[in-house]
Amino acid sequence: MPIPKHLRHFYRGPEYRAARERVVQRSRNECEECRKPNGEHVRTRTGQSRMFWALPHGPWVNQRGWRAGGLDLEVAIEIPERVIRVVCTMAHLDHDPANNAEENTRFLCQWCHLNYDKLHHKETRSMHKDQRRPLLAEAS
Repeated sequence: MPIPKHLRHFYRGPEYRAARERVVQRSRNECEECRKPNGEHVRTRTGQSRMFWALPHGPWVNQRGWRAGGLDLEVAIEIPERVIRVVCTMAHLDHDPANNAEENTRFLCQWCHLNYDKLHHKETRSMHKDQRRPLLAEAS
């Protein structure tokens, strides 16, 4: 999801770069939720809000980074496979880009980041939608 213009200044400068570097080091340059390696190509199967992924010659794992087996693997086989390049970003857990505190940041792949922010995006979308609508005149 693109960063709105009025918030872009939070994602520039030495403070942000230092915080991001801290988070990358802490996470060993992989998603802190599903353990996908940042910058690598992985095979994925996604459906019904479930995600499975594997390195080119590795085992399938679920969205928690745990080896998929049994029923999970049967479900994964039914979902079409595609290859993606993993891009991890720094997520602000309280949705405040000014708060780069260690306990407020996580390094997440795009899939995990979007899932984490799902409710916040829904609330923001409805708030912006309401701001663009003219209020209905009250019936007299």
